[in-house]
Amino acid sequence: MGTTVQQVGAHEGLSRLLGGARTRVRIRMALRWLTLATAAFTAIVLIAALVMRASGFAPEWVAGARIAAYALVLAGIVWFARPFARRLDDRRVALYLEERDRTLDAALVSAVESAEAPASGGSPALARRTIERAVQYAN
Repeated sequence: MGTTVQQVGAHEGLSRLLGGARTRVRIRMALRWLTLATAAFTAIVLIAALVMRASGFAPEWVAGARIAAYALVLAGIVWFARPFARRLDDRRVALYLEERDRTLDAALVSAVESAEAPASGGSPALARRTIERAVQYAN
């Protein structure tokens, strides 16, 4: 009975750690997108202004520039939403953390693998200890 409770505690610690890292990854993705979107928006406005000025602000060119700008903004929103629509799996988040902190030395990936497949014939105590040690190293 105590082993099951300990396993649940170890799994919760790993889930909490990976959840926090998943949030940081998403924030980083959002900031990267925001930077790219700002640059793209600036380029779109400048190009539209140059085209409209060169055309003498003819109504059909102004309408065309608006339509192109709306289409590009819509494409940007779709491009932005795509990475956020899929869930980052635990293994990818563990690899991200290990790339950022070399001292983890594959401890998190091992812990995620132990948590995903505890019934693969391995020792539950070994899996629990692997997870606990990975969480301890990461904190």
